Amino acid sequence: VIVKVKDTEITIPCGDGRQNFKWLSLVIQSRIKENVSLRRKYDVEAFIVTEIRNIFGEMLNPKDLIQEHSGPNGLTVQAVVASKYPLDEWEYPELGPWVKGAFLKSEIGNYWHSELDAWRNTVKKVGESNQRPEQNGTSFIQIGFDFFSEDFISAFEFDSKNMKWDWMKSGSDSHKIKVIDVFKAEYSIICKIFAHYCGFGQIGERYGLSLQEFGHLLHFLRVYNLNTDFEAIEQAFYASGGLEVPPKGSLAKQLLMTRAHFCQALTFVSMQQAGSSPPDVSLQQLLTGPVTSYWRELSDTYLLYTCTDPMLRSVTTHYYQMLKLAFSLKASKDHRGPALTLPSFIDLMKVSALIDADQPNQLEACRKSFQKALHQQKDPWSLDHLVFREFMEALSQLSLLTIEDSSGLSDAQKIRMAFNSMASLQSNITHK
Repeated sequence: VIVKVKDTEITIPCGDGRQNFKWLSLVIQSRIKENVSLRRKYDVEAFIVTEIRNIFGEMLNPKDLIQEHSGPNGLTVQAVVASKYPLDEWEYPELGPWVKGAFLKSEIGNYWHSELDAWRNTVKKVGESNQRPEQNGTSFIQIGFDFFSEDFISAFEFDSKNMKWDWMKSGSDSHKIKVIDVFKAEYSIICKIFAHYCGFGQIGERYGLSLQEFGHLLHFLRVYNLNTDFEAIEQAFYASGGLEVPPKGSLAKQLLMTRAHFCQALTFVSMQQAGSSPPDVSLQQLLTGPVTSYWRELSDTYLLYTCTDPMLRSVTTHYYQMLKLAFSLKASKDHRGPALTLPSFIDLMKVSALIDADQPNQLEACRKSFQKALHQQKDPWSLDHLVFREFMEALSQLSLLTIEDSSGLSDAQKIRMAFNSMASLQSNITHK
């Protein structure tokens, strides 16, 4: 491939051309660094390929293979190279369409960046009033299951600005600073646990952790027993956000906890559990002890994390919102957040034709899948309902037990069939 950069041509051998144009952009960047005369044409020694076009000026898809555009004599392209990303007035990077296509890691990455674009549009509408829109801890976040080290850093930097500590009556400012430092060091586990329960967000959707989901987390951490300590869980959920607990029997609106609020709540819980220990010490013990251990358990048991077939991630992304709607058909609805009992789970499996009600072994498979999603807890720690993320796991486990293996289907293919049946159920009911 002959690459034209400014008035210089770079020849890059590409073998049979089975690499994509994103790969070519990275090679171009490294070649510029090696070319002294070309390197001097840029203000700083940092090089970013912002797009690649063919000789007709058409932008080439970064995911296309080079061989798809090559002729008998190879290929000639024009690379546009910058020394830095342009920034908006708040110093957020403005990525062009080519860079988005090449480097946003997934469909979820595109959701994330679309949220930023929507935020910019809101800012423009504010006009000359000089009023910056109020930031919400859930509208500018990495949403999804896959994180990279830079995601944790940017997530912490954003969320830490939205954390509020007025509820922490006791403790000096130095204690609060130390608490924030603990989160900075351990923010990877915060992002992973929060994303485990909240999953994939959708633009315009209320996104966050329900009281029910927060209770399940504390239950599996063995911090509080959801069956006997619900009032303590509820107190942590509301008080850490500077809110009053709704009166019993009231028709309170379901509150969703942002990731910043989630950090505040974990701090509240750790302080309640630790007695006289400084807040940063008790928080550190909670995060590096029970929370980290629970994440390891999830990583070792939940199919989304243990299955190595990449198809499962794309299937989960595709069906996530549809499954959430199907779950809501039978889930309880109150201020705690939706939850699904075993009888309701079995009913869903029946109407979606995933099990035959006349087959006792399939009903037993439902019970096993249900309990496995709840980590097979024994009394007094057993639970009788699932939150959405546990419902997805139970559905996945059930597919492995009930879908025939005569066609040599992989686990990911079986799970996809189950997800599709459940999504079709939701679609049919909604249509009716």
